[in-house]
Amino acid sequence: MRRVVAALNNLADRFIKWPIDDQLNEVKHGFSRIGSLPDVIGAIDGCHIPIPAPTVHPIFYRTRKKECAISLQAVCDANLKFTDCFVGFAGSVHDARIFRNSDLWYAVTANENAFFPNNEFIIGDKAYPVLPWCLTPYINRGNLTEEDFDG
Repeated sequence: MRRVVAALNNLADRFIKWPIDDQLNEVKHGFSRIGSLPDVIGAIDGCHIPIPAPTVHPIFYRTRKKECAISLQAVCDANLKFTDCFVGFAGSVHDARIFRNSDLWYAVTANENAFFPNNEFIIGDKAYPVLPWCLTPYINRGNLTEEDFDG
């Protein structure tokens, strides 16, 4: 198992790449074909990868469904091709915390223009924060009136 994981890690950089230059435009075009938001270059989400219960601190690996897992955060393009992956947090950790501790977060924070040169952005679900480069759905917490929707 460890040799397989090591082999996959060695190959990952050849296949999992953030879109740049002409590829960036192709990815934007791919998203524009399936949705109405312009300048989308990725969709982010997390999932759980089931594992046997660890012997050390197994409670931390329990998901809300009471299964043991590690978390995978991934960004995909419109063709469902991975452009970024981050794995390893325990299954009990919330997507927002994983996001703010991911390699993507640190790299974008260090040089946002390298990832989003023309104000592109990724889209995510309500677990992710709203940022200039990450758009998430608006959450109606029940305090809006009809006038708020009429604009």
